[in-house]
Amino acid sequence: MSDFYWLTIIVVLPISAGSLMLFSLIEEI
Repeated sequence: MSDFYWLTIIVVLPISAGSLMLFSLIEEI
């Protein structure tokens, strides 16, 4: 269970961070 928990964090964090960066870039345009 803990392995799945860490795997989810490793997958979700970069995606959410990337989408936030993308959103801020779109707002600047």
